[in-house]
Amino acid sequence: MLRKEASPSPRTFWLHSYWVIVALWLIVLVAVGMAYVRNPRTFGAARLLLVILAVDTARNVIENLYFGLYFGAQYARISVR
Repeated sequence: MLRKEASPSPRTFWLHSYWVIVALWLIVLVAVGMAYVRNPRTFGAARLLLVILAVDTARNVIENLYFGLYFGAQYARISVR
């Protein structure tokens, strides 16, 4: 007899999407940091924009980590013990 494998639930998809978003925002943060470190003079007046982008990226990473852990615990994908 063939066993039918259970398909992943939409909850699993959304739970994993948090970790994908965290990875993408970390890539953005590293790219902005590397561009600035390589040649800070290039940015001149755009430094404020880079600072705002870095702060917003860090906020997004923290927010998605929190909700990824929260919903992971809610859906019993992550142990809270």
